[in-house]
Amino acid sequence: LKIENRNVLVAGLGTSGIAAAQVLSKLGANITIYDQKTEKELADSIDFLDLKKVQLRLGKEPEDVSAFDLIVLSPGIPTDLSFLQEARSKNIPIIGELELAYQLSKGKFIAITGTNGKTTTTALVGEIFKNAGKEAFVVGNIGIAAVSKALETSRDTVLITEVSSFQLESIVDFQPKIAAILNITPDHLNRHKTMENYISAKANIFRNQGKEDFLILNADNELTSRLSQKSKAHVIFFSRQEELEEGVF
Repeated sequence: LKIENRNVLVAGLGTSGIAAAQVLSKLGANITIYDQKTEKELADSIDFLDLKKVQLRLGKEPEDVSAFDLIVLSPGIPTDLSFLQEARSKNIPIIGELELAYQLSKGKFIAITGTNGKTTTTALVGEIFKNAGKEAFVVGNIGIAAVSKALETSRDTVLITEVSSFQLESIVDFQPKIAAILNITPDHLNRHKTMENYISAKANIFRNQGKEDFLILNADNELTSRLSQKSKAHVIFFSRQEELEEGVF
């Protein structure tokens, strides 16, 4: 992913947006930051940025997206905003902060999603890796943007990543070595509009996986277990209710 001297729009100035802007700045990009909030509302976030290296566009959508070579979306930014639709029509690449982290990282990803329990599970897996003496970062929706650790990784690093449906909406090549979907129940329908869209966003976690990768699914949750039919990865089920012929009970 070529970053140096490219014009990059970072959309959203939350934890992900700040981390993305800092890393892109380090790599020599020309950065513009968009957020619908005003400078006054974002004063605390702006303190984290080197304003000599970024331009701020706050309170209104960018007018001319053709000025940008790349758009990096924070999870909180809806993917159907008019300037993003215009960017797609002009073939300007749009990726999420998770995808940016994946493109810049040398390590392997373990990605954990689910409507409930993903923070607890991600933290637990992080502790297992730490106690095993492995080189690992616990990142993602748990509060530390994955991209903030991407440049510190080696081929031995494992990024144990809590991923939300919002983050999974904007992946392109993201391919976790191990993916887990803990459960799916109705949630975030104000953003996703339909249950099908929500399930589809969650299923993006294994979209790019191949037969060398692993997908862990909840056998007790029908919406989750059904996704095994769409996966090319090696599927491992877990259950709390019945002993499985193959899987974890």
